[in-house]
Amino acid sequence: MKTTKSNSKRELVARKAPSHESSVDAQHLGRTIACVLAGSWRPKPPSLAASVDDIERVLPLVARTHAAALFWWRLRGRTDGKISGLESLRDTYRYNAVYAEHQEARLASLVRLLRAAAIEPVLLKGWNLARRYPSTALRPYEDIDFIVRDGDASRAERVVAEGDTSGAVVDFVHEEISRFDAAEWDDMFARSDRVTFADGHVRVLSAEDHLRAVAIHGLKHSFRNPLWLCDIAVSVEAAGDDFDWARCFGTLHPQSQWIGCAIGLARELLDCNVPPRAEPYVSALPRWLIPAVFGMWIRAARHGLDERWAVREFLASPASLGSIVARRWPDPISEALRRNIPLSEKNPWQRRLHALAFMLSPKRLSAAAFRKKAVRSVP
Repeated sequence: MKTTKSNSKRELVARKAPSHESSVDAQHLGRTIACVLAGSWRPKPPSLAASVDDIERVLPLVARTHAAALFWWRLRGRTDGKISGLESLRDTYRYNAVYAEHQEARLASLVRLLRAAAIEPVLLKGWNLARRYPSTALRPYEDIDFIVRDGDASRAERVVAEGDTSGAVVDFVHEEISRFDAAEWDDMFARSDRVTFADGHVRVLSAEDHLRAVAIHGLKHSFRNPLWLCDIAVSVEAAGDDFDWARCFGTLHPQSQWIGCAIGLARELLDCNVPPRAEPYVSALPRWLIPAVFGMWIRAARHGLDERWAVREFLASPASLGSIVARRWPDPISEALRRNIPLSEKNPWQRRLHALAFMLSPKRLSAAAFRKKAVRSVP
């Protein structure tokens, strides 16, 4: 038994992410990831400026995100040097291709199951985003997300729980709709579109309602998955001439400002082409926002955000408490949504939050401890 515990502890240590690097280095890694993903969803992506060395540094991080296949898609035609580790991303793409077909079959089965119970679901995210990419393998998704009429929600959950869903994970609760959106169900349903796929058809949110929901969802999770920001760019560039930007942004504040920041991030980091008619709605980005997004990308890729691992890491090594707390310190993006305030330079609590998180970072604490020890050692 003792040997088993020791092995378990070694396994936990082995699964820990690399040690913390400087904030400047994390920003450089984030910038490299953004450079590779910029325009990656287009039939003809722009030329790539990142060096092979920089790309190879971020590959292990990207491999742990849902953007791995898209990363490979962007790099697959590069001829200026062999990139070590790219084969594993190609394998991820191949796996995603098979999994996408499996998920589409699950989607068709779920729609039939709900309709048999006289419930008409409306799909958001997932396949509705994947169909916008050159290949559905580039946009993997785990949950199948529906919204239904308020009075049907409990019954829909029961129908799915009791039916044959082939192990599908279905979610009917979405704060980006229920909490942050003022649109009424009847209006959203009336604007929804009927889209055909291999095994049938499904209703999806209108392009305007969907972009609004996708933007709020990404911000709610601080865009910790780079693919979520690509979703914004794909949706913006897919907007046609009849896209109603005023309806997309809505009249609620600060939600309209949040959406403007989400699109602004996609433009600044991923070279998203924002139509001229949308420009008046796009918000100026506070200076801390891009560094915060890069920090979330690196933090989530290195350490994940699963609290169960945080507890196990602490039990295995109580001395790591400071590191665990710093990695999971509330970020200013999700906090702004939680407090229902704008993403702004004018909120002093955001600057204090960043400063406190920096003061509690392992690198900062280690440096402070070293200086304190050095001062004490002076005769």
